[in-house]
Amino acid sequence: MSEVKFNQWDELLQLLFFKRRFTNPVATNEALLERFMFAIGWRKCSTKNEQFGLYGSLGKFENTKDEWQNQGANLSLVGHILGQFLQYVGDNLFTKIQNFYESLGVPSFDQVNCEANISANQGAFEFASALTFTMNGFKNSPHLDKDALLYALGWWLQADKRTGQI
Repeated sequence: MSEVKFNQWDELLQLLFFKRRFTNPVATNEALLERFMFAIGWRKCSTKNEQFGLYGSLGKFENTKDEWQNQGANLSLVGHILGQFLQYVGDNLFTKIQNFYESLGVPSFDQVNCEANISANQGAFEFASALTFTMNGFKNSPHLDKDALLYALGWWLQADKRTGQI
């Protein structure tokens, strides 16, 4: 791996490590999980008359709103690195995933507001409305999810649990 790519992956991990400060661990499948899984981006809302909202903890947002908004721009780097890699390993799959999300009219996980939708026509590396990441020896019991998209992709990178660095 080139030094440039290594540094990109290192920065990506540190950004995700930082982002966990604004969200609580995912509890939806809590019975199946060991350790921690976090999510960033957009999810369907549980509030009446709302379609979707951001993953996060309102209390954590309120205490560090400016810091969270400043880091929002850095999520586009996360999307770019992951999208570029996904396109490299499977261009046809990448295009299918992009087109699927474009048809839903949802924002990319790196958008701080819901006005910008994923669009394959922009030539961007946007490919998902949400992203999950795990840490501290995460394990997930065998189960079947009923997701709308048939594809899932996992990357495993070892990072320092205190700093997020590779």
